[in-house]
Amino acid sequence: MVACVVIAATSRLWRTCCGYDPGDPIAYAELGGVGEPRACLGGSGGLMSMSVSELKGRVGQELFVSDWIVVPLELELAFEVATLLTEEHLGFDPAGTDPYGPELVSGFLLLSLLVYFHKKHRVGQAEGLYGLNYGTDRVRFLAPVMAGQRVRCRARLRSLDARGDGSWRVVTDNTLELEGSPRPAMVADWITYHAPVPTPGDGG
Repeated sequence: MVACVVIAATSRLWRTCCGYDPGDPIAYAELGGVGEPRACLGGSGGLMSMSVSELKGRVGQELFVSDWIVVPLELELAFEVATLLTEEHLGFDPAGTDPYGPELVSGFLLLSLLVYFHKKHRVGQAEGLYGLNYGTDRVRFLAPVMAGQRVRCRARLRSLDARGDGSWRVVTDNTLELEGSPRPAMVADWITYHAPVPTPGDGG
């Protein structure tokens, strides 16, 4: 029951502060005329569509700079409930000895926002491929973010490599900028794999 309340509250918060509902389907680009999967990239100039091989020409270039979004206290509280960081589960107040107090935004909540930013800007694969979150090479939290402050994501394509099984390994460099701060809130190298959608009967 608690989980359902948290999910519902979080969905409403996304719609309010980000203009995005995580339950809505993501619109991907159509397949190219020759059947090569096409990726979508979004930015201030709108959506672009290019084949994966064409995307290799963007390696080393900026993919997008997002709009600023507010990180409200309600989102932090929902994150704490979802990750069991509550007095009920720990037996003590997790923010009781924190010099920043209970309004400090969790670093792992900031990291999870990468999924939102990339989906919002359509950094994903078209029909025929599905994305897998493989992990991160490096994550650093460089400046504290307090509830109510605004952040935005600046993403750069570091590498795009084809693999023998038909999948693609994509690495992006992500900087989470904090409004009014000379230092970013976070930097993270994110790795995803994009593989052909399995057909019924695959794998025996």
